[in-house]
Amino acid sequence: MIEQESAIAASLTVVTITKDNFDELVDTTKSVYRFIDKFSSFQIEHMIVDGSEKEVENFNGIERSNYVRQNDRSGIYGALNIAHQVCNTDYILFIHSGDRIFKGIEYNKIAPNLSGIMVCGKVRNILDKTIEKNIRSPADHFGLPHGGVFFPKSIYKKYFYDTKYLAAGDFEYWNRLERHGVYKFKAIPYIVSDFSIGGLSTAAESTFYTRSERKKILKKYDKPVGLLFDLKTVIRYLILKLSS
Repeated sequence: MIEQESAIAASLTVVTITKDNFDELVDTTKSVYRFIDKFSSFQIEHMIVDGSEKEVENFNGIERSNYVRQNDRSGIYGALNIAHQVCNTDYILFIHSGDRIFKGIEYNKIAPNLSGIMVCGKVRNILDKTIEKNIRSPADHFGLPHGGVFFPKSIYKKYFYDTKYLAAGDFEYWNRLERHGVYKFKAIPYIVSDFSIGGLSTAAESTFYTRSERKKILKKYDKPVGLLFDLKTVIRYLILKLSS
């Protein structure tokens, strides 16, 4: 346990979105419990939003979490919206099923920064769960990485994800926040989570569909779409294909 004066520290919910992925969910949850136990002097809880076809019957491994069913078919962005509505803490951190809270996370140094704005740490991209690929910067071309951003609950009282998007809803969300002057964050030099390659956002096969959605979003927000955007898309596809 990390001893730390945390009487005025912001409360935090770690939210895990999952769908038909129980084994990975248990591994992710273990990393969250380890994090909660290590920093037990802080107010931290865990929530699971489950969009699986069948409801979980055996809660071994996730029994300490607040379990919420996603009964509609509004996809991952609908699940994110459910989390926004249900959480009652000051901040939300999304660690999706298959990802991990970084073992060496220095939350005692992160917590003092949680003062009402978005706070973005770093995310390690992990290939096959073992090889560190790179650490994503807070403002790369594809938006802030969920697993590194501490979202203030106050943002979600007004802004929700648009569920019509399959793979680029977060990209649209960042652009909408920017349009309304809410896209303000503080970058911190601490690793928050390990991001597992292989989900929807990193599947090579979804790259060009995601590109199509993002191009529409850029046009929606009057942003240029040129050859550089297409070139980055091709490069991203090749990197993911070679890594798979």
